Amino acid sequence: MTPPLSVDVAVIGGGPAGMAAASAATGLGCRVGLVDSYPLLGGQVHRQAWRRLGAGQDPVAGLPRRFRGLGADPGVRLHLGSSVWHARQVTGGFELLLTTGESVHAGAVVLATGAVELVLPFPGWDLPGAMTPGAAQALLKGQGRLAGRRVVVAGSGPFLLPVAAGLVRAGATVVAVAEASRLRPGVLGRPGVWRGLSSSPAKLAEGAGYLSALLRRRVPLLAGWAVTACRGRSQVEEVRLSRLAPDWAGWDRERWVRADTCCVGYGFVPSMELARALGCGERPRRGLPGSAVVVGPDQSTSTGGVFAAGEVCGISGAAAAELEGLLAGRAAACWVGKRGGRPGPPTASVRRRLARQRSFAVALEQLGRIGAGWTAWLEDETPVCRCEETTWAKVRQAVGAGARDLRGVRGLTRAGMGYCQGRVCGPALALAVAGLAGRGLAEVGDLATRSIAWPVPLGTIAHSAGPG
Repeated sequence: MTPPLSVDVAVIGGGPAGMAAASAATGLGCRVGLVDSYPLLGGQVHRQAWRRLGAGQDPVAGLPRRFRGLGADPGVRLHLGSSVWHARQVTGGFELLLTTGESVHAGAVVLATGAVELVLPFPGWDLPGAMTPGAAQALLKGQGRLAGRRVVVAGSGPFLLPVAAGLVRAGATVVAVAEASRLRPGVLGRPGVWRGLSSSPAKLAEGAGYLSALLRRRVPLLAGWAVTACRGRSQVEEVRLSRLAPDWAGWDRERWVRADTCCVGYGFVPSMELARALGCGERPRRGLPGSAVVVGPDQSTSTGGVFAAGEVCGISGAAAAELEGLLAGRAAACWVGKRGGRPGPPTASVRRRLARQRSFAVALEQLGRIGAGWTAWLEDETPVCRCEETTWAKVRQAVGAGARDLRGVRGLTRAGMGYCQGRVCGPALALAVAGLAGRGLAEVGDLATRSIAWPVPLGTIAHSAGPG
């Protein structure tokens, strides 16, 4: 086995949180190992175009100026195009096992593992042309390719707007943007909601810019509507848009529209696999599947030497993620005894800015929610787990046979046992099983606990002295 690379701080994730953490830690004199599965730094928000296969492309050239130094910094070792499939505590720190067969030994770890998109199944969601908004954005940013020519963007949450605006600016026809949630009466009057929204004028201006781009192209903006089915012979050809009843229990109006692509997503779920492997404390998300890492004021977790930043701590957006990464990188450097180096913005100022970003995110979350009746649009043969072809009827039968949580349903149906290991179907299954069994989301659990966090060849495991 190749001897492990030894660094002071290992950062997992190359998005805004991870890059900020790496910059902060190396600025304080740390040797940093930065791991990301994409061949270039940036994450989803700053995703760079991957112009060619193979070596030679500068991994930082297309980044905001503040991050470009990571490519030439002698204190930063980049592990791009690689994922951490297992993490564990060892004598003197932590060991990360990479899908490339390498390993990294670190005195401290910063988890900036981000989140996955939450998808609610619907009839036809397994057709070519049905995808998530993030997939469409990644195609556009990373490959310069349109997901389709006539596109429906739907689901819930603010992420729909930049995706739709990016598509229309690139030349696609966005048939409609359908936001499933409505602004419920009295929500803006709740304590903290209006204050939270007004705490970030820049975010409001950004959203207004996306809306303006869509309105100029006369894109229909539908509130309280959802994609409840799509159909086609070999790919998406038509999409059913339905105006949802309260709590999404059925609909009172529908129309089919021509489209070759539908991009549907309902927000994000933190990626918790490595946090759990390292024993970090977590908290449930109110009314939403999954959980988030609990962190202190310096982004420290309950496991000494492990820090977390970005969406793994809760869905707060790129600006908050970057600020959290800055705090986490500083704290990780202090953990390993590094305190000198380049001065940065005062910590008190960073925390004040972060508090405003988090307040804005909390207010946005209260504006919309996933209605309990979303399963009304599922048909018996709708696949809920696409990897294992587990249908909605089989899930219902499993709960009827006595399965009371996700692991019970998985054992009876194989749902969540395919290649994605429940990353796609798991959150929706949690919502569905909780509704069928009459239990809370925390009671039905999730599928994010696994010793092997990422698919990896058996030969890599055998030569790594990994788990099992």
